Amino acid sequence: MLLAVGGPTLVLRQRHGRGWIVDDVVTAVTVSGLVCLSAAVGLALTRRAPGPVARETALYVVVGVFTGVGAAVGTWRVLDDQALAQGWVGLLAAYVAVALHVGLGVTARRRRPAR
Repeated sequence: MLLAVGGPTLVLRQRHGRGWIVDDVVTAVTVSGLVCLSAAVGLALTRRAPGPVARETALYVVVGVFTGVGAAVGTWRVLDDQALAQGWVGLLAAYVAVALHVGLGVTARRRRPAR
């Protein structure tokens, strides 16, 4: 969960070459996208089979929306600074993470425990 929140935070705090942890826009967007993707894959791999629907779906929705906002802001930063292809790789990773969160949220439904 910390990765899912920490990834977009790198981009959200980035303004005019000054960031919270990373000062370079391209590096911040790339690291943010890769961190978001690793968090999404981690959530997908550790998903429990018989989970409560409301909490599980809400988790995927909240994390997916936050990742989507981070990807949108990252897109704005990359377009504004006319960044290199490395920035676009990070954005692609962030958008794949958003799609994975949406897929996990859609497929989260009450499953009966195996007997």
